[in-house]
Amino acid sequence: MPVLNRIVQATIRATRAIRRLAPEATVILCDSCEHHHTREPQLEPDVRLRNLRRFAVLDLLTGRVDQTHPLYKWFISYGFSDPDLEWIKTNRWAPDVIGLDYYTHTETQLESTSNGLRQRKPGTARPYTYGPYHAGLC
Repeated sequence: MPVLNRIVQATIRATRAIRRLAPEATVILCDSCEHHHTREPQLEPDVRLRNLRRFAVLDLLTGRVDQTHPLYKWFISYGFSDPDLEWIKTNRWAPDVIGLDYYTHTETQLESTSNGLRQRKPGTARPYTYGPYHAGLC
């Protein structure tokens, strides 16, 4: 998380500099997009966390992470501080274009095994969607 924190802050600062020097520039954010699911009810909490986590960078950059965000406690527990999140929220930016890499190999199905947890490619991929806190994703 400390590295992610610095990457997000550096991206915000770099974007400000680009827009200051070249206001006509188009800023593009590209990130991978995953989807996780399971057929096992006991794995649903893990799946939900993984699906929320896949938009962590976008949520941070756009200033959506505060005490009401479903991953707020997760961010804090792994090293983000409230002052850092406040700085990011105050200085947030929205990219002009969002590019998300979404392929069938970025979708996984979680299963329990005798050795723990296994990820495998699902039988069929689902379409990509994005909504408030990512409800109803894929």
